[in-house]
Amino acid sequence: MLKILMALASIMLVGMTLEGAAEADPLGAGYTIPVDLRRTSSLSDSVPIVFFDPRADHLGIDPLMRPLDPEHTWEYMDKISGRQYLRSYAIPAAHLRGRWAIHLTGGMPGQADLMLFQDGNVVLGRGDLAFGSSSFSATASGQIYGDVLYLDLVSPEDLMLYKLTLTIGQNSLSGGYNAFNGLGGTWSGSASGKRVA
Repeated sequence: MLKILMALASIMLVGMTLEGAAEADPLGAGYTIPVDLRRTSSLSDSVPIVFFDPRADHLGIDPLMRPLDPEHTWEYMDKISGRQYLRSYAIPAAHLRGRWAIHLTGGMPGQADLMLFQDGNVVLGRGDLAFGSSSFSATASGQIYGDVLYLDLVSPEDLMLYKLTLTIGQNSLSGGYNAFNGLGGTWSGSASGKRVA
């Protein structure tokens, strides 16, 4: 029993001294790094020893890693880059600003009378959706890609969404649509429009 107690005491003593040794700094004062002549003895005086600065930008990506400055506008970036600024989209040639009448045929025939506005390739507007004798207010939003207008008509009063895909002509639009209502109903059809004013 005495031997077991002595063994436990010695294990505890060793464990406590190892914890204390772990906290000591081996590179503290008075410690010097020995010179390793094996690596440098083969070099002559004619071959310079090159040391790398760990803070240097060897890959040349330092400007890319800095946070963006919100004061640098595209005009400023255009001047310092030496090349023309590339926009995220091409400005379409179509001008859709104005009043449009779009006839919807198919599952639920009707007509949309819209006032459209355009900013670049973004189109938005408002107007009315008419089905027979009933008429509802509607909002329009969409985008132009090439010569195709993707337009969403939403009527919040009767919870209807018309997703139109229209080819842009001189003063005309033609294509099709898919429609959805708040009760889960869906239908599709064709659409054709013309500029009213």
